[in-house]
Amino acid sequence: MTNNNKIKLSDIKSSQDYDNYLRQYIEDYSVTTKIGAGKYKTNFFCNYELAKAYFDRLVKKDPLTQSIIYGISRPPHTTLPVNVTMENM
Repeated sequence: MTNNNKIKLSDIKSSQDYDNYLRQYIEDYSVTTKIGAGKYKTNFFCNYELAKAYFDRLVKKDPLTQSIIYGISRPPHTTLPVNVTMENM
């Protein structure tokens, strides 16, 4: 996506617009799995395909796994990374 086609922060009108804005700046991915009460394990990946393959292996091993894929966005309006759920990808 070129800079001319990017969604601007000032153009956001809905939560879906904001999610799409954040997706423009995803640099890495993670899969977080609940392993116990208040305990989670997170694995990091450099691209969505690797994160999805890992997630699919978790689901195959345990169809009831409590796992989710996040895109790690680093948008220009903040210095902190923002996690974006990738459930609709």
